[in-house]
Amino acid sequence: MSIPSYGSSLASLIAKGFAAGKQTGFGTSISTPVTKESLDKIINQGAIERSKNNVLTIASNRINAFATGQLNPKDNWEMSAAYLAKTGQPFFVTVGDDGKPAIERMRDSDLSKYNTIQKNKLNDALDQLDKLVVKQNANQVNQGLRQQLESAAKQLSRQQNGLEQATEDLFIKAKNMTTNMVPFKLGLDSTGKLVLGDQTKATFLDERADRRAVLRQTISDWNDAVTSGIYLQSWQNDAKTLADLGKSFYFDVDNLGQPVVKENTVDNVVPQFLKEDPYPNLGASTKWQKDALSFAAAGTPFYLDIDNATQSVVAKQVTPQNLINFAKPPFYQQQAGAIVSLLG
Repeated sequence: MSIPSYGSSLASLIAKGFAAGKQTGFGTSISTPVTKESLDKIINQGAIERSKNNVLTIASNRINAFATGQLNPKDNWEMSAAYLAKTGQPFFVTVGDDGKPAIERMRDSDLSKYNTIQKNKLNDALDQLDKLVVKQNANQVNQGLRQQLESAAKQLSRQQNGLEQATEDLFIKAKNMTTNMVPFKLGLDSTGKLVLGDQTKATFLDERADRRAVLRQTISDWNDAVTSGIYLQSWQNDAKTLADLGKSFYFDVDNLGQPVVKENTVDNVVPQFLKEDPYPNLGASTKWQKDALSFAAAGTPFYLDIDNATQSVVAKQVTPQNLINFAKPPFYQQQAGAIVSLLG
């Protein structure tokens, strides 16, 4: 490879840089002259950096596509990145020795890029983030279950009012039970799956003993009323009226210990413990905490870093430019590395 026409001026500029480096303490002596080989090394290094930057750019774009559901991960590094983003865990993206993207969970990293003070800040931040994410995840699970029940109750109401046809198995079953005047309550099982709690088959073991006795007697009396066609109790007439209107219902017990009839509305089917999040106040006070929780909630890939100007912790999204900047060594290492490259 020949030196381009501007090579001599470039060599002169670099030589001046050596002199400046010597004066500022970056070097002690310059015993090796600037040569074609030393310049080639710099040029080759630049090509390597550009190649790494391309890999990081492609990796970042793919990772964000996984997070938004535009692509499905296939390779191991892709599945790792997608999982960490989905679970709200910060991670680093680098280029491995094989030239492929490498994923490292921050919790597993030795944080070698940072000095001791910065490492301590980041480790402390990770401890804080763990606790915050646990609380946020609990809220998200709670919200997901609540929204699932609310949506099902609204869908059931639309179908019963003739605004929508029942096409899913659950709602077809609900329609049949309603037609046959079978009392049921819309709810969730232990896995979070929507279910129709058929009260004619229920044991009511999760109820207090006094409520359990009332509910069992109520179901027995209701079955007798449906069989005979004679509805003597006010609550029996209430249930019959709803059934005639094509509305689903279930039986409950009021504060006086008497049976009452309730519809499968949003207010009725969502239990009290789901109506309020377990952690109304997460306790996130700093910007990085709020940013990190926002990324985690959205499944957006991110990592924690140290701001050069303030030396404070910051949360950054995995983007091409952020990854490229992160891959660069600290400023003083960049300067020292350039001099060593020229001397080597």
